[in-house]
Amino acid sequence: MTYRSIPTSLRLKAMLVDHFCMTCISLFFAIPLIVYLVIDPLGYAHFELATYHNLYYLLVFGLSLYFCKDSLNGQSYAKRKYDFQVIDRITGQPASPLKCLVRNIFCLVWPVEVLVSPETMHKRIGDKITGTELVKSPRLSEVPKVKYGQVALCVCISFAVHAGVFFLIF
Repeated sequence: MTYRSIPTSLRLKAMLVDHFCMTCISLFFAIPLIVYLVIDPLGYAHFELATYHNLYYLLVFGLSLYFCKDSLNGQSYAKRKYDFQVIDRITGQPASPLKCLVRNIFCLVWPVEVLVSPETMHKRIGDKITGTELVKSPRLSEVPKVKYGQVALCVCISFAVHAGVFFLIF
C-alpha cells in the first residue's frame, strides 16, 4: 500500500473540522451542567451535591470522547472525509485505539509545538512518541474491522484520566 504526503493546508483544514465536530459533541454533554449553573443561582434548582457531581461526570465523558476521536480504524470524521488515516509506522496498519488516545493527549501542547517548530505540522510530538503517522491513504474496497472492545477500553481509560484530573483540580 502506498501513502502520499499531506499538504499542510489540508492537514490544518482537517484538524479544524475535527476540533469543531468534537467540541460540539463535548458541548452536547456539557449542556446539562450549563443549564444547572444558570438555573441554580436563580433558586430554581435544588439538586443535591451528588447530582452536581454526576453532571460533571457527563462533561468529563464528553471531553474524554474528544481524545478518542481517531479510535475507529485511525480515523475521525474529518480524517474519513479527507481520506486521512493514523497508521502505525512499523506495521503500516491503522493505529490501535490506545495509540490514538495517547497521540491525541498531546494535542494539548500542539499550539506550543507550532510556535517552536514549523515542521511539527508533518509529525507531531504525539506521533513521535506513539510511533504513528498521519497519511493520505487510498480508499479501500474492504474496510478493516473495528475493534470495539479496544475502543471502549480507550474511552474508559480516557474517562478515568479526565475524572482523576478533575478531582485533583476541584
